[in-house]
Amino acid sequence: MNGFRKLGHDVDIVWYCQDGVLLNDAIIKKFPFSNNTSDLRNVLFHHICFDAIVAKNIDFKKYDFIFIRYPLSHPGFIRLLKKAKIINPNLRIFLEVPTYPYNLEFNGVLRRSQYWVDKYFSRFLKKYVDITVHYGSFKSLFGIPSIGISNGINVDKYPIANNTQHQGEVRLLAVGNWNHWHGLDRLLFGLSEYYQAQNWSVVLTLTIVGGGRALPIYQEIVQKYALEDFVKFIPPVQGAELDTIYDNADIAIGCLGIHRKNVAIDSSLKHREYAVRGVPFVLSTTDSDFPISTPWVHYCPADESAININDLIQFSKNVNRQKDLRQKLRNFAETHLDWSRKLNTVMSTQY
Repeated sequence: MNGFRKLGHDVDIVWYCQDGVLLNDAIIKKFPFSNNTSDLRNVLFHHICFDAIVAKNIDFKKYDFIFIRYPLSHPGFIRLLKKAKIINPNLRIFLEVPTYPYNLEFNGVLRRSQYWVDKYFSRFLKKYVDITVHYGSFKSLFGIPSIGISNGINVDKYPIANNTQHQGEVRLLAVGNWNHWHGLDRLLFGLSEYYQAQNWSVVLTLTIVGGGRALPIYQEIVQKYALEDFVKFIPPVQGAELDTIYDNADIAIGCLGIHRKNVAIDSSLKHREYAVRGVPFVLSTTDSDFPISTPWVHYCPADESAININDLIQFSKNVNRQKDLRQKLRNFAETHLDWSRKLNTVMSTQY
């Protein structure tokens, strides 16, 4: 939203919060139950009610375009697109598909059922969607012309981290809503191997912030390999509390398991947040905004091997030799990663 506004557009946004559906900051429909995405009632609400609520509260005649983060296809979503085009035939509809292919993201009966519904109804998207936007190199998705970009971030939202290096210690930080494709288990196995070797000279600690489906698995690994002295778990936090956590990080941990989704290009938001905060980071699968030669990024192999901790130690030493590294990383984020930069590519492309 802020990216579009920086480009001079007047923007309204329809989105979810924990209380219900919002139009900008006003609740237009309260949730009758939890908004947990694994709750069947939530899924049914989204598939049956949400799009009708949007259609009822939005005057499509007012707009030149709508930009939609892909919610998966289902009858209600197709009806919404159809209604928008009937009311305003000149309306341009952009559909952002952040991950493609996305079939390996869906586990469990409920999520797989959503995927199969999507697989059937996505064939109707090309009747109403003008352009798809995705983080990759496909020329078209769902039979619709596609613009390839990388993920952006609202640079103004995040302060630069204020970090002081501690001699003989490397403090690792991982922030996210954890799932199996984030691959933190690879790092935990690497830490286990490092400390079992008994000849280590540098202390590495890992702070894991956030929740998610994979969190119990990570906690089990930490307990199994007796890593409690080196790995700390913190529930989801925001604002000043999260800023303080970043101030105590030397290296941040990006996605280490994107290959598990059979995706060749990574464009994870966490990499952009690390960059805008000025914290060097580690990842595995190629991210087009951070070439392998980038001095503040360390690439690990995109496979199932344990992360080599000695490589991380050397990376930490290398980045600490770079003068004004954090400010340079912040400057790079402002120039290349802000959403206004990404969306300018989308809006200036003619089809």
